[in-house]
Amino acid sequence: MKKGVLILFIILVLTTRIIAQSSDIDTSIKEITYHAEQYEAGNINYAQLVVYTSSLSQDLAEAMGATSEGHDAVLKAEQLENALGKPTETVKWVWVETGNGNGYEKKLDKEVPAWRKPIFDGKKIQMWLSAWPNIIKKNNEAFLFYRLHLEIKFKSPEEQLKIKDGIEEIKSIAEKYSESPNQENLNTLAKESVSVEQSFNNFFNQNPY
Repeated sequence: MKKGVLILFIILVLTTRIIAQSSDIDTSIKEITYHAEQYEAGNINYAQLVVYTSSLSQDLAEAMGATSEGHDAVLKAEQLENALGKPTETVKWVWVETGNGNGYEKKLDKEVPAWRKPIFDGKKIQMWLSAWPNIIKKNNEAFLFYRLHLEIKFKSPEEQLKIKDGIEEIKSIAEKYSESPNQENLNTLAKESVSVEQSFNNFFNQNPY
């Protein structure tokens, strides 16, 4: 009898944890799409969108159960499948990290899962949650892991090519600010985003949809 009660208690605890984790994941995704809607409505600019969503992406990875690997949150395939569903594709090529930001591409003997799940499809932008396989070696053993990324793509190919460099610059600065939110980084972000944001505004004023 006591054994049966204990098993039931364990099942209830695990179920509660799963429900809570699912709720946290749904909340983070809804917050990301909320900011995307605010951008589409013109209430925030692109730099603000990147800053807001960068922080939420980190929260989302943690809600999925990510562990820390240096400064990054890393995930296992099982955690991604529990959160995002079945893999959207499989790949053989992975990035092998050798440290200090270096690495190389390697072709595996068999395919491994990857994810690219759409979470927002607006009039101006689209968003995907993506996770591609990486390998790191520890004690002569290779470990497969994933990092969660939020991809933002403009629907106009012409404008995307035109402002690609500007977008990457803003994303880099925004990520730096997200990691270290001080006044200096904020001023740099604001300064560098002005000219690019002007390009966004000019384009969308002329091409609202």
